Amino acid sequence: MSVPPLLDLTTHRVITCIRAGTFPPIPYQLDPDLSKRLFDEHNRIFDGAVTRSVAKDLCSLLNVTEIDISNAILTRNELIILKNMNLVSLAMGDLTELGPNNTESHNRIKLEAMLRKCLNETTLQQLRHLDLSSTGVYYFRGWLENVSKMFPSLVSFSVASEQLSLTEFRTICTNFRNLRVLDISDTGLRSLGGISNLPNIEILAIGGLRSLTSLGMLEIFELKKIRVLDLSSRIDLRAHTWMFDRFLDCNKVLPELRSIDLSGTFILLDRLENFIKTHPTLEQISLLETSCSDLQMVYPGIQILVQKCLPTACVSLSHYTKLKNYNSTEVVLENTFWLMIEKLDKENESTIRDWFRAICEAIKQFPTGVCIDKWALKCLDQISRKQRIHTLSLAERHELVNVLFKLCDDRLDYKEDELEAEVIHGVWLILGNTYFLSTPNLNVRKIFENALEYCLIEKARPIQSVCMKIMKYTFEIMKPEDQKEMFGNLDICRDIVESLNFFYRLKQFKKYQFVLKFIIKLVEYHPVNFVKAGGVSIFVRHLIRYSQVESLKMLIVLALTGNSEFIRELSTPENVRGFVRYLHKCKPKLNYFTNVNSVSEKTFLVCCILSVIVYSIDEKRFNSIYWKNIVKLLKEVLTTLAEEPGYPCVHLEEVFETYFEKRTIDVKGPIQDIQCHREEKGACFYC
Repeated sequence: MSVPPLLDLTTHRVITCIRAGTFPPIPYQLDPDLSKRLFDEHNRIFDGAVTRSVAKDLCSLLNVTEIDISNAILTRNELIILKNMNLVSLAMGDLTELGPNNTESHNRIKLEAMLRKCLNETTLQQLRHLDLSSTGVYYFRGWLENVSKMFPSLVSFSVASEQLSLTEFRTICTNFRNLRVLDISDTGLRSLGGISNLPNIEILAIGGLRSLTSLGMLEIFELKKIRVLDLSSRIDLRAHTWMFDRFLDCNKVLPELRSIDLSGTFILLDRLENFIKTHPTLEQISLLETSCSDLQMVYPGIQILVQKCLPTACVSLSHYTKLKNYNSTEVVLENTFWLMIEKLDKENESTIRDWFRAICEAIKQFPTGVCIDKWALKCLDQISRKQRIHTLSLAERHELVNVLFKLCDDRLDYKEDELEAEVIHGVWLILGNTYFLSTPNLNVRKIFENALEYCLIEKARPIQSVCMKIMKYTFEIMKPEDQKEMFGNLDICRDIVESLNFFYRLKQFKKYQFVLKFIIKLVEYHPVNFVKAGGVSIFVRHLIRYSQVESLKMLIVLALTGNSEFIRELSTPENVRGFVRYLHKCKPKLNYFTNVNSVSEKTFLVCCILSVIVYSIDEKRFNSIYWKNIVKLLKEVLTTLAEEPGYPCVHLEEVFETYFEKRTIDVKGPIQDIQCHREEKGACFYC
């Protein structure tokens, strides 16, 4: 196993202990790199609100300098964490839950006041990167001017997707003169007038500005230090824009340009080639969702990010994942999925494994990206389909299981969202591959337990059928000692018994029989847990509709142990009434056939169980009218079962005299004696 998964496992354990309040106190803080990894892991696995005590523990242990909570909805306790960290980089999350600062403007907040409240003085002085593109709120007029005064060291600023007026943009150009990175994508600006006041800009993102004209773009050519220019929209690459055409219409050159992203723009090949000639410093061009997406031409020294084959898709996916560009990452995955359907069998193993690793990294980078997860799973399904799974190494297959279960853990409320339900379905479709499940040393017990959980959650949805197949196969290949250990877990036993009851209520007999096979093993390995899980009362309640010989035989096994706890459970008033109701119902239907699955056989088994109960009750209860009537019913039913033309069963009289009238205790017991006579003397079939 490689080191990163071990480190991930360690960080997961540490954060889990912190959340549970069991992490031992230490007299020092961790270094920034490890602190960032732990904090990112915390944000990934815990969606719920942070308690004040957890916030305090995180602050005392971690020394985080870079925080990206752009995918989170912030609460007041998370602001405590921000206050106690000395940050140099902050990507702010959703602020809608923090409440309004003005009752008359319920959808606006005083951003500068909120930032001063949640950031300490050191952060205010040293913060270099601020991303406000995911806050989801509007601000009061003048917010940009106030924010610019708060962060004297700021060199990177993003307000992508926040609607800006021309006045607000000019405030940025006037007050943020030290900026080297600026992202104003999809802000609705019609002109970039004033941007020449930012001469240090090296990375500029202006995609999605549909109303931007060539004249309004002209000033960017005064920014001689621009190395990276992004003309792609952050919202929808398929809503193509004329950004590149307007850029070319300016007839000017950016002398230091190294990389340009033209994804989602209209491109004419001859104009693209002319652009390349006029920018000899160019090293990278992104062409997703353009007319040149399948460009076959090679330009020496220039990396073209397209998706004409799997190797180029790997490069594109890794590039956009690293940039945390959600929209472009989704497009790469979706388009490559359709490419894989046609060309995957022609690719070599090394390329497929590189693609697998790139997908796993994308899933990790966007923990709440449901659309990314949807297409990532479709790609993983292609890679792992049937015997293709053998392309991946053993370590990669084990890693795939971890990735799949992380996706499930991140979506506990998936049924409320159609896309998230599709993601969960995709997870179980991949796990349903028997070639995959046959991977050596795979934790098939964990897979079985999770499949059982989803069987209970899913009811009649498609995922249930997939999970049932997985349960069947994983149980078959599970070692007996692992089966026994698993059934030693009372929660698992309760889930299995509950699933039986669930299918009973839905009147799904085949699925009922499916679960019954697991319960047979449960009773064999851990009868105590079966009783504790309420299995006895479940079986008795099901007698009328689903009276199974297997179920009754399991109850007889419990009765024969002589265990007082088992007998007590069988003897509860509710269970006794269930047995009696069954005998009353079956008594008119009794016949003389010897089919072991007939009503007669099941009636005999119920009589045996009830015989043990009658034999075990105390003298006071035995002499009551209620129990005398039960003994009478038993005698009538057993007599009917024993009757054969011309051959009455004499042994039956001995049984009642011994067990139900005198209740002699120096004998084996009613079931054993009846069965012994049945085997040795060969009188009648049922006694």
